[in-house]
Amino acid sequence: AVLCHMFLPRSGSTLMDEAGDTDGYGTLGMGGAEVIWGGYTFVLGFLIVFRNNQAYTRFWDGAMMITEIRGNWFQAMSNLVAFCSDKDEKFHDVQRFQNMLMKLVSILFCAALQRISDLEDDSLEIVDVKGIDTTSLHYLSETKFKCEVVMQWLQQHIVDAKRA
Repeated sequence: AVLCHMFLPRSGSTLMDEAGDTDGYGTLGMGGAEVIWGGYTFVLGFLIVFRNNQAYTRFWDGAMMITEIRGNWFQAMSNLVAFCSDKDEKFHDVQRFQNMLMKLVSILFCAALQRISDLEDDSLEIVDVKGIDTTSLHYLSETKFKCEVVMQWLQQHIVDAKRA
């Protein structure tokens, strides 16, 4: 109760004014707290804005890299399809090669997205898995290095098609 009476105005003045307080805050020289608080909030606000801008830039860099990777893989697949043989006697072999190529690139992109995703359920759609043996698919589901495994399958598929 004594503290309340010290700060409540009595006839236009407080006990602090009578005690010689000249900063106008009634806190015996504690007026610098607003300056400290202002500096603190400025620095905190600056850091939050800086970190948000940095996170935003990193997000868009990642999004652009994913788009670039997708474009590069699409370009590679398009080149492989474009340079396939057009001979009639190899038509069915070319169709099998192109179908498996499409499936493997689909699985590769899915595996790449799963690696960077932060989702509980990271099951993504792929074109099809018919024609890939179940032992290989089981191995792919168990390994941590899905992209590397699918890339090796792609390379082996291309080499095998070249030899045929």
